[in-house]
Order: sequence, then structure tokens, then C-alpha cells
Amino acid sequence: MIKLGSIVRDRLRGARGFTMIELLVVMLLAGIIAGAMLGMYYGVVRSFADTGNRILNQDDARTAMNQMARYIRMASSSAANQTSVSDAINLASPQELVFYADINGNGQPDKVRYYLSGNTMMMASVAPIMTTNPPSYPTAYGSNAVVVMNGIRNGATAIFTYWQMNPLYDPNNPNPQYDNLVVMTNPTSASDLSKILAVGLTVYVNEVPKLSKGNVRLDSLAQIRQRYNGGLGGS
Repeated sequence: MIKLGSIVRDRLRGARGFTMIELLVVMLLAGIIAGAMLGMYYGVVRSFADTGNRILNQDDARTAMNQMARYIRMASSSAANQTSVSDAINLASPQELVFYADINGNGQPDKVRYYLSGNTMMMASVAPIMTTNPPSYPTAYGSNAVVVMNGIRNGATAIFTYWQMNPLYDPNNPNPQYDNLVVMTNPTSASDLSKILAVGLTVYVNEVPKLSKGNVRLDSLAQIRQRYNGGLGGS
């Protein structure tokens, strides 16, 4: 009678194990597969992070642009102005804008400056000195500048563009055109500044360029409420 133990021992003697080379090959293949899976996982995670970062960039920049546009729409004559022609815009350059607006609601127009510092949009303001006659403004803004927007990647591209009423526009025309605003080129004189009716904003933002695939472009147009054809600062 054949014993069960003998059968098991005989079968074990005939069974072959894995050689060292086979084990190494299996380990190598397993490592390659695991690396590929980790790479795919990292790519998905990075894609989600990149998308989230771009959305945050756009939301933050849009909120900041809405605030800028709101203040620009409030532009009005300075406290020192004694004429019927508006001096609401004090300086109009591609990456800097200085204007007067009552941003704190006290009834007195502050002098507001938007300017680019590196990749950051800053805002500074000063209140009028009402003890002088006529009122005046400090020559320096002091240290009250605040950050408006980070991660601006415009480079040399203009942030601010300036629009005036088309000189060919005829207000008496019974069929006026609706595209009557035209872009101004280098408005520097007091006469040019008084004709600015709207300010365009264009920013390319990317707060974390190492994560995002590219810059996000945002545009806005703020029409100054005080300006209208035939009114203060009109054509």
C-alpha cells in the first residue's frame, strides 16, 4: 500500500521553483507597471491641481478687476477743479492710471493711483487737503498702497487703454452709430485727458506659472459715469 506521504514527497521532488533570473524579470516588469500607474496617477492629480489653480486665478483676478472698474466708473473732477471741464483723469499711461474718485464715500474725491509693481497691481490713494483754497493734494502717496492683483504676466503689453468719442460723431444725426468710442493714442495733454470717456482693462494672470499651462486673459471696459457728450469732459 502506497502511503500518502510518499506521494507528496515524490511530487514535491518533481516540482521546479523559480530561478533568480525569472524573479528579477518579474520584479522588473512589476516595477515598470507600477511606475507607469504612478505616472498616470500623478498626471491626473497635476491636471486637477492645474485646473483648480487656473480657476482660482481667474476668480481672484475677476474680482479685482470688478473693483477696479467700479472705482474707475466713479471718476469725477478733483476737489481742486474750479472749471466746467472735468479733470477726472490725472495720468493715463499703458500700465499706470491716476484719477479722482470718492472711494471712501465721504463726499470728497480722493486721488487714486493704479500702478504695476513687478507682477503685482497696486492701488494707492490720498485725500484732498481741504484747508487750502482751492483744495490741494499731497505730492506723495505715503505708505497706504494695497495689493489689488497678483500674478500679472502682461510684460510690456498695455493694461489700460483709453477711449474717447469718435471725433466724427454727430449728436444731431437721427441715426447715430453705436460704436462711437475709439481708442486714444498716448493721451498726455490736459485736453486729451478730459476727452477720455472709458478705460479698458486687459490683464494676463498666472499666480503659479509652474503649475498652470498658460496665462488667463481677462478684459473689462469701464465707462466713466460723469462723462457724456456735451457734458463735463465731453468732446
